[in-house]
Amino acid sequence: MRFLTIEQIRANQRLDTTEEDQLLELIGSAAEAHVIAYLNRHVYVDADEKRAAEEAGDEDGVVVTPDIILSMLITAGYFYAHREDLGRAENAAVPVNAHNLLDLHRKRPALTTVQGSIAS
Repeated sequence: MRFLTIEQIRANQRLDTTEEDQLLELIGSAAEAHVIAYLNRHVYVDADEKRAAEEAGDEDGVVVTPDIILSMLITAGYFYAHREDLGRAENAAVPVNAHNLLDLHRKRPALTTVQGSIAS
């Protein structure tokens, strides 16, 4: 995980032991990946990392913010709570508040018409 810590996830889930840390690591990584995919842009730890990426040609990245971290924690909490029944339709979607926190930072994919031109 690059953005979340085991301690943050454990505290968010009110877990007092380290018994599930391996699972929490996996869930945290999946939550980070989900959030980054939803944002449709790279996420950087700090301004220095973003600046280096910009010099390498990435103009669309964003430095992680508290609302992005919170969305990752909400997503991780959802994945933890529903780890055994994600196949059920009512549990298939991440909570809408996780995505609402990200909408300000999200780069929306361009819509295309059948001919392939960009729709407005």
